[in-house]
Amino acid sequence: MDTTSAGQTFPRNHEGHDGWTIDPGYSSYGSGGISSLIPSPALTGKPNIVLLHIGTNDANATKDTAGMATRLEALLDKIAQNAPDALIVVAQITPLGYNNAPLTAYNAKIPGIVQSHAAKGQHVIGVDMSKMPVPADIASDSVHPNDQGYAYMANIWYAGIKNLLH
Repeated sequence: MDTTSAGQTFPRNHEGHDGWTIDPGYSSYGSGGISSLIPSPALTGKPNIVLLHIGTNDANATKDTAGMATRLEALLDKIAQNAPDALIVVAQITPLGYNNAPLTAYNAKIPGIVQSHAAKGQHVIGVDMSKMPVPADIASDSVHPNDQGYAYMANIWYAGIKNLLH
């Protein structure tokens, strides 16, 4: 079934993944590194928009949390190189139900990363998920959003792209 926005029909075609890190090998849990899916299969369908909310599992990793921003920069370059016409929307990560210094530091770097990649001519914009109300929108595991949190995220994604939809 297709969805519509502002009268425009969009197919429900996506390459969504949860539980991943930026690169493989940085967490003892999770599914792997999203960078290993670029260009294929993630960009095989030639996406128009890439929504990127990545870093939570990296912030909880057991090694090199300080290198998260550098890995994000490399991931953005890889996506932009392999999907140069796609809009890449990078999110500052949703808060956790506990203090996580690596996540706080990473989130603070994301706006500058977005600006530097846009300055290179890449189609990159940022959205801020880090202001999601805690604990109201976080599930009992203190990591994942609850239904209310996912609705909050959907509204932030849509606000970021709605003016770009024709």
